[in-house]
Amino acid sequence: MIFLERSKSKKIALYEAFIRRSPSSDMNLDKIKVELSWLKSGMVGEERVDREWLDIHIKFPHVLLHGLIMENSAGFTHQIDTVFICQHFILVIEIKNYSGHIEFDENTHQCIKKNAHGEVEGFHNPVDQVRRHRNFIRQIILNLGYDLPIESAVIFANSKSILGKVSFHDVLVFHVVGLRYKLNMLIEKHRKIILSKDEMELIGHCLKTMRLNKEWIHNLNKDRLQKGVLCSKCFYSIVMQFHHGSFICPRCGNRDRKELYDALDDFRLLWGEKISNREFMNYVGISSDKTALRLLKSLNLMFEGANRNRKYIIPSNIQNGNK
Repeated sequence: MIFLERSKSKKIALYEAFIRRSPSSDMNLDKIKVELSWLKSGMVGEERVDREWLDIHIKFPHVLLHGLIMENSAGFTHQIDTVFICQHFILVIEIKNYSGHIEFDENTHQCIKKNAHGEVEGFHNPVDQVRRHRNFIRQIILNLGYDLPIESAVIFANSKSILGKVSFHDVLVFHVVGLRYKLNMLIEKHRKIILSKDEMELIGHCLKTMRLNKEWIHNLNKDRLQKGVLCSKCFYSIVMQFHHGSFICPRCGNRDRKELYDALDDFRLLWGEKISNREFMNYVGISSDKTALRLLKSLNLMFEGANRNRKYIIPSNIQNGNK
């Protein structure tokens, strides 16, 4: 049973919007593109492991929480990729999508990756990361009045990753295809049923309610960003013009209404979820306030305030036509 679905990172969506609307001369653009590439790679790895869970068809009662972001008493964040809860034990999982040859050094607590060209990079050790998460979850469980085994694992999702010697006594490290086998191994190791089904689900609900909902605050410079409805068929390089009720690309003739929804979603991500009629006019390039208001009303957006103070609320599903 999945108690918490994995959601797309708002940071990824925001970076994509920023890149679409940034001039090529922006000094931060290359840095943002590199970070976005890492974020997307991580998301691909997480989705690969999520599919493996679906393929296992676990027959005994269990709870899965994906993308659990929590905060400890000192204000430090725990971004836990997956928590698996059953009546026997809890498994805390860190997912990596690294490719290349991966080596771990328990003495120096380093993770080293060597690619096909022999280039070597160092990373934060995911084994230490998952240990930190495991200890955090253990304390929560004890505070709830339960005492059961807390296991931990680092799962590599990339088929091109080659794991070197792994000899950790307290953390499982393996490729995603080994998930079924490792889960069965843990069931054999922890045969005793400690939790009732209700207690197991209660722990899942408690962890879910402790999930951090704090918004990530970006510090991107928006002063030079391109405004307007951008044509996706022209790779967002052309600003579409409003004529007779439609936005039309002057280069390719595209007049898909979805481009307006995409533009509003970019506004929501970069400037905020509330937009006034005046802001809408300036953003999409409509000179008539009456025309802009008529178009805004046709979108059936919720709003707050009245008259000149009215603000329309852009929903997160605006790209689907606000359905």
